[in-house]
Amino acid sequence: EWSIERSSIANKRNYAQKHGYGLVIKDLTLKKRYSHEWRESWEKVDILKQSF
Repeated sequence: EWSIERSSIANKRNYAQKHGYGLVIKDLTLKKRYSHEWRESWEKVDILKQSF
């Protein structure tokens, strides 16, 4: 899985450089760790919206 991600990032860097774009890569490991909490909070919002 990591090797696929590394090659994907390398491809994106090459594409950005070829076309004159800048590429910013963010570390989303913490975001992935807490993504279930974020999703659950939005599910609560959806339930509240539906009840009105």
